Amino acid sequence: MSSDKDEEELVLVPLSREPPITVDRREWPEIATGTYRWQDGDQKKGILQEISLVLKVRQHADGRAVVYGRFFYCDILKPRDLFLVHHGRFVEPGMDLVAAIQAVGGNLRTAMTEIGGPSAEEARRVSGVVLETIQELPPTRL
Repeated sequence: MSSDKDEEELVLVPLSREPPITVDRREWPEIATGTYRWQDGDQKKGILQEISLVLKVRQHADGRAVVYGRFFYCDILKPRDLFLVHHGRFVEPGMDLVAAIQAVGGNLRTAMTEIGGPSAEEARRVSGVVLETIQELPPTRL
């Protein structure tokens, strides 16, 4: 029987074309993250619109990695405009992490533009999040 402590260490990683996987955050530390968040509203009415975009990379000591991201959009004034999209990719040792980050970012960008919620300008913010994530990767030793 597992304890609550053990379960708290598991991270659910959604993959784009496969069932989600779980990894232990102690064995798969986060090595890079890129984020973008925008909110609109006021103090009396609260948050009326929100856009959130997150890309993460976790890597095991054996070189395997997972790249995954989430896009969230809501407009309180338009209850039908609530979207949560996940994409992710498993990366074998020696495979190109940068290409995996770009692919997951591309999947998120496509999802953002297809739903018609946020503007095209907001969808372009994915490029900045992709770049931020790539720049946070550990340096390559030459």
